[in-house]
Amino acid sequence: MTLFATLLVAGLIVAPAVGQCSVTTTFAGGNGAGGNMFDVMALTDLTITGFDVNISGSPQMEVWYRQGTYLGFENSSAGWTQAGNTIQVTSNGVGVPTPLTGLGASIFIPAGQIFRLHVTTVAGSMTYSNGSVQGALFAQNGDLQIFEGHGGSYFNQTNVPRVWNGAIYYNPAVGLYANF
Repeated sequence: MTLFATLLVAGLIVAPAVGQCSVTTTFAGGNGAGGNMFDVMALTDLTITGFDVNISGSPQMEVWYRQGTYLGFENSSAGWTQAGNTIQVTSNGVGVPTPLTGLGASIFIPAGQIFRLHVTTVAGSMTYSNGSVQGALFAQNGDLQIFEGHGGSYFNQTNVPRVWNGAIYYNPAVGLYANF
């Protein structure tokens, strides 16, 4: 075992602390239904850890993801993976960020990869905005891009283009290094 590996295992070398980052689309609303499907692209390795949404009432919420296009799967859960648990969420008010807490899962996205997200109510209402062009880049920072997608009900996404109203929280991947 190398000196670095020995120190790492002993806990004497730690990765530098990296704060949680986020990208927000909008909370302007203007339209809505049960949820949205949209693409995200990681520009660096990152792990999605949470979401804020724009909802009303107290719906049950789920987050689903898939690698590869969601086109052709707007009306089917085939090939989608649920990220954690179905959770009950109470709205902070329409137009106000409401955190999705208690999902119990994170989503790792390697740099350069596009993942498709379905942020949805099981039954209930989610507020989103009309878009300009399906697949158009809507929000980004140096790590993550969010694109316009579809809106509609639970695995029945028929309205296009739509802009998901929310924020994605994530942790960028960091490497370990020795500082001698």
